Amino acid sequence: TFEDMMDFRVIEDPVISEDGRIIAFTTRPDRGNPELVVCRPGEGCTLKHVLGCKPLISSDSRWLAAVMEIDLVLSVKEKETKPPLREGMLLLEVESAAWQEIKDVKNFAFSDDGLWLVYQKFPQEPESGVSEDKEKAESTEKNKEKEKSSTLVLRDLQSGKEYVSENVE
Repeated sequence: TFEDMMDFRVIEDPVISEDGRIIAFTTRPDRGNPELVVCRPGEGCTLKHVLGCKPLISSDSRWLAAVMEIDLVLSVKEKETKPPLREGMLLLEVESAAWQEIKDVKNFAFSDDGLWLVYQKFPQEPESGVSEDKEKAESTEKNKEKEKSSTLVLRDLQSGKEYVSENVE
């Protein structure tokens, strides 16, 4: 039926870990939200997360990061929101199956040894509401500088400690 056809999903972004212990991919319907699927040979595809796509697996197969898309219905409803809705990042510790959602992430990467994750946040939206002209002009200049810069976060995956650098261009 037509409704069955609308439920068909396309597999995108397939990846396999260097040691073959993890397989991950995105399933995407014709209309709707993607779903990230994580499989472990011998255990099946038991780890899933709606809105996840474009998975990346650390070299030691302990971690998986993926883009967290904006819900389709929400993005249509909130098209003109200020600040705008933005993608985020999903972080999965594979062994414990613990997911973490981090909002407003522009891009991310694992270190070659799989011990570190670096991610860049989207630039902050300019603040509004300054009433006086002089203050407004100064505020506008500061906000323009902020628009170009963002926050860079380096995470030690073993300890969970994060090192934050502000105003990175």
